[in-house]
Amino acid sequence: MLRLVALASLVALALLAAPGMVGLLLEHQAGRELARLQANQPGLRVSRSEFHRGWWHSDSRQVLVVDSGRRLAQAGWAAGSSAPRVELEVVSRHRHGPFPGRGGGAALAHIDSQFTLGDSAGSARVSGSARSRLAFRGGIDSRVSVRPLAVDFTESYGGLDLFGGEFTLAVDRAYREWVIEGQLPGGELRSVEGSIALDDGRLSLRARRQTRADHWQAELRLETARLRAWSRRAPRGQTFARQLTLDLDSVRLEDRLGLAVTARAATFSLLGRESRGLSAHLDVEGLSLAAFRALTSGGRAEGPPLLATGGRVVLDPVRAELHYGPLEGSLLLEMGPRTSTDPTGTGKPWPLPDQATLHTRWRLPAGLVALAQRQAVLTETVLALRELQVLASSGDDSYQVDARYRDGQLTINGVDLSLPIGALTADAVSPPEGRILP
Repeated sequence: MLRLVALASLVALALLAAPGMVGLLLEHQAGRELARLQANQPGLRVSRSEFHRGWWHSDSRQVLVVDSGRRLAQAGWAAGSSAPRVELEVVSRHRHGPFPGRGGGAALAHIDSQFTLGDSAGSARVSGSARSRLAFRGGIDSRVSVRPLAVDFTESYGGLDLFGGEFTLAVDRAYREWVIEGQLPGGELRSVEGSIALDDGRLSLRARRQTRADHWQAELRLETARLRAWSRRAPRGQTFARQLTLDLDSVRLEDRLGLAVTARAATFSLLGRESRGLSAHLDVEGLSLAAFRALTSGGRAEGPPLLATGGRVVLDPVRAELHYGPLEGSLLLEMGPRTSTDPTGTGKPWPLPDQATLHTRWRLPAGLVALAQRQAVLTETVLALRELQVLASSGDDSYQVDARYRDGQLTINGVDLSLPIGALTADAVSPPEGRILP
């Protein structure tokens, strides 16, 4: 009997002591993680860290400042002096385990947090709250709520409106796999040129870091009831898609990036014309991140190609029931070693390296070709292609286009355009006298 009493007393003492020990562990872990972040993330600085430990619960406050310009420069991007400094402030209450309350059973701790993220000037800030569960063996499960946000940029750049959102976040014990799922009620990005808006969206993101720091895999799915875009340059109507789904899979290995993108939409509209049944799939292998950074940093055209040697782009299939008729197409681009040849003989940059190979096939509705010909920037090009017998109706109210590029030679429907294309890219081709535009 005395042994049972002694055992029960030891268990009671352990349970009473456990919350205090958890507090010590949380304080040590928080300090270690902040030090690790600051050491491994260039441009990140811990400007404030407070941890007030109690027996049953603890309170903490951390402020992290990210120098975006330094991070971009470290990653090889050219950052201008206007790159913002981002500040993240997190205020939390940690309820110590092993039984921290709030439901969910035993856990190392339950954490209730309030966060604010924005630029250090305070002109653009996102705020919200999070409720997290810290498991005994590591790993975090959180439910995050983001409050509505309205940000006005400069007069030239418009603003951003977000209608809030609810997300769940799960991180494994090794911090190598991150899973984010949630809902976006809506949002709009505005500018003087137009706007793009999303209604009733759902987001799912899974990112995994392999054993090597530069090897990542990510899967993203975005679903939205409606995506709208408006431009003042196209006053005839909005461009929108209903029941749009985007799936993106990406793999990064060192400087190479691979992408697989699938898009589907029940209906979509372009320039006020409603169409339906859009589906497209794109595969990209061998995208060079170094070339992309050089290009976006103001690099010259003769820099490294975006698609590295051995890379390929496959767009197959593309299908849509346009207002003008059915559209179908496919494309295959494979990249060989780059050369400096100029197949046009014009001395102007040529969009494809001499060793690249391209094969693309399209079925274009006649109404779409007529629409393109009525656009001022395309009229002369479409007329020139017709004069060269490249664009010819196939008899079923559509145009069949089969284009091939290999060894510096471009052919469309069997017509060699290696030299005539120089005229199309260099100088405008005037329509023949007396020609009436449709």
